[in-house]
Amino acid sequence: MAIVRNESRGIIEPPRRAPWTIALDLYKAGGSFRGFIEFALIGTIVLAFLPGGSMHHFATSWMRAQKSPPTAGTAPTTPSAAPGMAKPRIPLAPRIADVRIEPAYFDDVAEPVRTQLRNALRAYYARDVRGVAAALSGADRDDRHVLLIQGLAQLSVAGQASVTTGLGMLSAAAEKGEPRAMAVLGVLKVSGLPDLTRDAEGGRALLARAAAAGDAAAARVMGEGYVTGWMGAVDATRAEQYLRLASERGDLRATLRLGEMLITGHGVPKNEREGERLIRKAAIDGYPEAQAMYGVMRFLPYAGGLTDDPSEALEWLERAAARSEPHAMYYLGMFYVEYGKRTGHLDPARGADILRRCTEITMDRECVFAYATALDLGIGVPRDPVKAYAVYSISAANENAGKARSRRDAVGKSLTPAQIVQAHNITNELISRSRQASAPPPPRVSGSFADRLKELR
Repeated sequence: MAIVRNESRGIIEPPRRAPWTIALDLYKAGGSFRGFIEFALIGTIVLAFLPGGSMHHFATSWMRAQKSPPTAGTAPTTPSAAPGMAKPRIPLAPRIADVRIEPAYFDDVAEPVRTQLRNALRAYYARDVRGVAAALSGADRDDRHVLLIQGLAQLSVAGQASVTTGLGMLSAAAEKGEPRAMAVLGVLKVSGLPDLTRDAEGGRALLARAAAAGDAAAARVMGEGYVTGWMGAVDATRAEQYLRLASERGDLRATLRLGEMLITGHGVPKNEREGERLIRKAAIDGYPEAQAMYGVMRFLPYAGGLTDDPSEALEWLERAAARSEPHAMYYLGMFYVEYGKRTGHLDPARGADILRRCTEITMDRECVFAYATALDLGIGVPRDPVKAYAVYSISAANENAGKARSRRDAVGKSLTPAQIVQAHNITNELISRSRQASAPPPPRVSGSFADRLKELR
């Protein structure tokens, strides 16, 4: 069996793997200019084994291909991980962002409190603690929803007294039956904070209570916890059950994760048809990551030469890219930089601009490296060694970034000391611009609690 090696992905064994499985692996791994071309080569190898026929044959016959062993580099990250389960793309501990509150959470609340809560939530995510208080002026202070938002806002204020007050409000909301307050407290207890004693068992119990009370995010977090092991065990069966429960309650991220599990068959019976349906559903319902993943999956026939029409794949990638989804921006940029050449879609300037925007908005490591390469080689943009050095420097700060460091140092040999200083200034400017362009996180807090809290977001 032929082996294709890729520094960023480990070892891939293409011939007997299902197309959707390959697409998922490629989507999760990303790559460089070289990696994108290898994406096409892998697709070609897969399609070479097709008995022939239409897109329908492509989408059905090869979904029954035999299950391949886990790719090198995808071993479970927890010692007790079950055999055959893929390395998760989720953290080994839950984060506050995993139970983020959206405005729709208050759809069932009667007016005028619903509008007050939504305005308070908007102020909270804009780091405007005073705005939270103003939005909730006149509302019942003992209302469980009000306690939830006020508790979160208090956690964002510097000082132990505010933290204690915030935790007390969340606890009061939880006692009144507020599921998301239970979920937030559960995440904080499981993860542990300097000013909050770690209580993994108590945190898991709170999350279970929240899930039992109907909270979709809590059910999804528990499902992910059974994948990584922080729920006390690596249990694919329970993971599937909780992800399915969350999906049925409308959690699109859970729908996507469940689809991934079914396509790869890691720890659960493999069902690629159902997995693809779920990912498509999450994409149709507007989840950007699912749109990006489905776009990559739909790109595989084009990459392998089965079709010269990339329009469906591009449509999904464009949808996700419009929401600043980094995977979509990366693959879309690479399409216009390199892979659209075969069918006359080559537009290096457009591709480089997409990679630039991805870098400035998301700082995604694949986008950063690809954009640095474009600047270095003058692909789609005028060659700019100073800016290339600056962007390579950002890329070199990522894990496994030896190639970026090597290229940065090579570019640096042609720069003067003054140009190196200029490059460092550009690096700082890009990082600052990225922080401003990205969606604002909840308000900052100070001290040890703040430092740990930022890690959880």
